[in-house]
Amino acid sequence: MNKASLFFVGCSIIAGLASCTNNQEKKAAKAEKPSVARDSLQQYVHSRIRIYEPVKLTTNLNALTANQRKVLPLLIQAAGIMDDLFWKQTYPQRDSLLTATRDEKTKAFIKINYGPWDRLNGDKPFISGVGSRPGGATFYPAGMIKSQLEKSDLKDKFNPYSERFGGKIFYCSLSYSICSRITKGCFFIKTGSAACRRSRFQEIS
Repeated sequence: MNKASLFFVGCSIIAGLASCTNNQEKKAAKAEKPSVARDSLQQYVHSRIRIYEPVKLTTNLNALTANQRKVLPLLIQAAGIMDDLFWKQTYPQRDSLLTATRDEKTKAFIKINYGPWDRLNGDKPFISGVGSRPGGATFYPAGMIKSQLEKSDLKDKFNPYSERFGGKIFYCSLSYSICSRITKGCFFIKTGSAACRRSRFQEIS
């Protein structure tokens, strides 16, 4: 093989390697785009979560009677039930969202905001792909606009206690739709009231 042939063979090999390298770089660049978006949102969360300061709530339990101390766990259990109900109203997919989120600060920010939207910044979404926060939360079918509701023939369509089930909307009593959980929460409060034996607490419970 003469020098000219060797030269052309060498050039062909170099061109082939360069082409492979360019293709790999393009594929890598495409693969990195979603990652860049996620990293950008993660940076946003890390900067925003700094505005919140964890506060440990404490009290002097020695100032309470034995019966009053018994009330505290009951009220905490009742508060937990109400907290779950609020999640149901704001973002029912809480568990799946938290499971899919790996960054611990993002998880904390989700819990603070009761969903993937920044409540103190115009409900800006901070999780990739969730979109804007629905105006009707979970009380109306996803995507429903005000004009559709106004034109519908739904009974009590403007009642604040209407609920969404199976993509449809209809009126039902709030205590009916979540009766079991509210009943359980009330049980803890009533039990606490009986244990406390303070007239003012019994009045408000």
